[in-house]
Amino acid sequence: MNKNVSDEVPRLHAYFEEHRKELLDDIMDMIRIPSVNAPEEENASFGMECARALKAITARAGTFGLKPAILENKVAYVDMNDCPAQLDILAHVDVVPAGDGWSVTEPFVPLIEDGKLYGRGTCDDKGPAAAALYAMRVVRELNIPLKYNVRLILGADEETGCRDTDCYYSHFKEAPCSYSPDGEYPVINLEKGGLGCYEQVMGEPGKCLAIGGGTYAHFLKNGVAFGVSRLGVDYHMHGANEYLVVDEIVRSAELFALTIVALCGEHAEQM
Repeated sequence: MNKNVSDEVPRLHAYFEEHRKELLDDIMDMIRIPSVNAPEEENASFGMECARALKAITARAGTFGLKPAILENKVAYVDMNDCPAQLDILAHVDVVPAGDGWSVTEPFVPLIEDGKLYGRGTCDDKGPAAAALYAMRVVRELNIPLKYNVRLILGADEETGCRDTDCYYSHFKEAPCSYSPDGEYPVINLEKGGLGCYEQVMGEPGKCLAIGGGTYAHFLKNGVAFGVSRLGVDYHMHGANEYLVVDEIVRSAELFALTIVALCGEHAEQM
């Protein structure tokens, strides 16, 4: 990894230690929105709660000095700058239905207990979406120079058909590099230096264990999925008592931020 990139690791870590509670609070605010796909209504292609979730996360992005927009009430996107496209990050704010069998908390009443954050969407995909948004925020607030743009694409129909991304890609081309934080790490694109970022942030050797991930990753020509959950651990995704480990959410946000610097920073090469 380029030394100029690895030099940013201490600053990124310090930032996320300082903003740890704020990140978790934002994730919990998102979990409180029961954004299960529903029939189309006026100005709400996938139901009012999905529309509310899109509006909430884009409003938050605006407070960070980023550039959000909502396209046809189906999908949102957030830009870091006006530089040439280099990296797309695809996440989603819709969730599967609550289901039965919850015992730790109610599905849309987030709870932190024993180092775990419980609630529908913690793992799939509101926690990862917030981590990606905060990764963009930290790079901007630390004034780390970028020569390429990062765009966070936020869908609202990943769980029921991907009409959100159909809409998006009818208007925009896929960036040269993409990832979807909707899978298990360390599933990372080796050719683009992802393992180096993983090793720098996580402090452990990285290796590619599997290729797969969330729904979006299956149709990306230039992308992969790697998320905030560890391979082989049951986070009850789509089931009762869905959760993520708090430390893993925070460290993943650091990882996403370092990936942005590596792929889009002043020393990055155009893909």
